[in-house]
Formats: sequence, structure tokens, C-alpha cells
Amino acid sequence: MGYNPHKPGRLEVEYSSPGLWELLGRLPRAHWPALIRDDRDSGTQANMARAEQEGVPYLFKLRMTKGVKKAVERLMRGAAWCAADQGWQGAETRLHLKSWGHARRAIVLRQQIKADLTMCASPN
Repeated sequence: MGYNPHKPGRLEVEYSSPGLWELLGRLPRAHWPALIRDDRDSGTQANMARAEQEGVPYLFKLRMTKGVKKAVERLMRGAAWCAADQGWQGAETRLHLKSWGHARRAIVLRQQIKADLTMCASPN
């Protein structure tokens, strides 16, 4: 556990599963985190199922697999987007990927690009 100077006020814990679950198993439940959050590799069936089994809320960034891309495209065409602060908008859907045991709530965030975009021909 350490301090992240790029994210003031946030402690960083460098544990991955199953190391995370081993660590939590050694702690009294009162010392468990209120939320498990990961931007890397935790959006797997095993990690989500374990968090659900333990009753711990979680927020995982998902890889842009074919199923996730289809859900994002569907939301972009016709979802009810709501303000999510600092110029972001959010929409939610139920997502059931092939590797998951059941459908789960998924939140998609988007932000309007404010700068002009330039298209360049690929050298290939």
C-alpha cells in the first residue's frame, strides 16, 4: 500500500487476484474496502463473481472486446445519456458477455472532443 502523488488522497494497493482475496481474507471484514476498483485486468468472470459472493461492490474497466464494442455502439445510437460531471456523459445497459455467468450492469462514459480532429492518410 502506498501513496500515489498523481492522485492526491488516494492510497494505491498493489494486489491482484488471487492476492487481493488472500489479503482480504487475513483482514477483519470491518477493514475491507467499501469498493474494489481496478483499471487493468480485473473485469473477469472470476473476479466479479468473487466480489459478488463476498458482497463487495466493484468497479472494473472492461477490455474493448467484440461484445463490449457492440454494447457501446448500441448506446451511442440511442441511449438516454445523462450528465456525469466535468463534461462527461454516462449511459447504462445490461451486458452479458460470453465468458460471464450472467448479465451485469455496465456503465459507459463519453466526453465530447473539443479540439478539431485531423485525418491523415496511413503510409501503408
